[in-house]
Amino acid sequence: MPPCTLQQVWPAPLDVSPEQMALAALRHEIDVLDDQLLALFERRLAIAARVGKAKDAPSGPHLKLRPDREQSVLDRVLAQAEPDNREAVASLWRQIVGWGLARQGRMP
Repeated sequence: MPPCTLQQVWPAPLDVSPEQMALAALRHEIDVLDDQLLALFERRLAIAARVGKAKDAPSGPHLKLRPDREQSVLDRVLAQAEPDNREAVASLWRQIVGWGLARQGRMP
């Protein structure tokens, strides 16, 4: 993401401190990231729904719940996470996987 100028984030009136302008720029960066995260999460949910349909294919049946697959994905993600972030990443990832499973449909 190219950096934005402070004037793009917060046109500076005369009574705004440099600290307030810097904070506004940081909040803008978070807003941009939130938009990207939302788009990626919704894309992941759509793909999870397609996975669910593939699991229901006539050549199935395929298990909807695959703890081994989910654990390997979690292990892979945690290996890439910063050590101080691993607990938060694990918690978030479990939520993401849970919503993906919900998109795949009811468990038999």
